[in-house]
Amino acid sequence: MSRLRTLAAVAVFCLLPAPGWAASITGTYCGAVLSSGEMTDVVTRLKQEADGRITGSYKFMDGETPVTGSLIARGAPGAVQFDFLWRDKFGSGKVVITPAADGNSFTGKWGTGANPPEHDWLGKRCADQAEPGIAS
Repeated sequence: MSRLRTLAAVAVFCLLPAPGWAASITGTYCGAVLSSGEMTDVVTRLKQEADGRITGSYKFMDGETPVTGSLIARGAPGAVQFDFLWRDKFGSGKVVITPAADGNSFTGKWGTGANPPEHDWLGKRCADQAEPGIAS
């Protein structure tokens, strides 16, 4: 009987979504993204809508010019990763974000068009007002 309770507890635990992100992915993440062959500062904003969809935006500098773009969730969010379509003045493609267990950061990869994501996209929660290295 004790083994059955332990097995049931393990089964329930395995079905839970990633800690930290289960409560809310909503927030501002300061980090870096590979752009034009170099890592550059990026601010990524994610929001979980009332209907469960996740939307987002991002901003980085291309030389002296700010670039803003949108993130649109593709499919239902998983416990391990989130898939997005990115879109900005340079084009569009896929972003795959994998949250850290504590929900305070993520690692990601992005790609252009139909190419598989292979370029780094990193973020760590920061204050909404903080945009290091990003001009308004």
